[in-house]
Amino acid sequence: SHLRRDRRFFRAFLLSAQTEPELRSLMAQPDSPLFAFFETLAAYTRQSGVELRRGLDADIAVRITFSFILSMTVFDDIFFTRNKRPRSAHLLHEMSVYMLDGIGRH
Repeated sequence: SHLRRDRRFFRAFLLSAQTEPELRSLMAQPDSPLFAFFETLAAYTRQSGVELRRGLDADIAVRITFSFILSMTVFDDIFFTRNKRPRSAHLLHEMSVYMLDGIGRH
């Protein structure tokens, strides 16, 4: 994936976003592509009715899910050693089970 291949760039970007107020401000603007992406996903989640059935806050849930996926993609070499890293399919399965179980209990 692009994130895995360019993980050094994303790590530098995330660090810069924490230390550079201007960059953080740009990312948080309502007209930023990232903000628009989150809003689109939240709207889709609301349309699916999941939040109504489970009392889920779509805006927060979308951002939690995105941060979960981003961290596993960008930092997986920190979380797992090369010889202990699970296959991508297994990681996706475990992440899905974890997220669905959490939503199901809510």
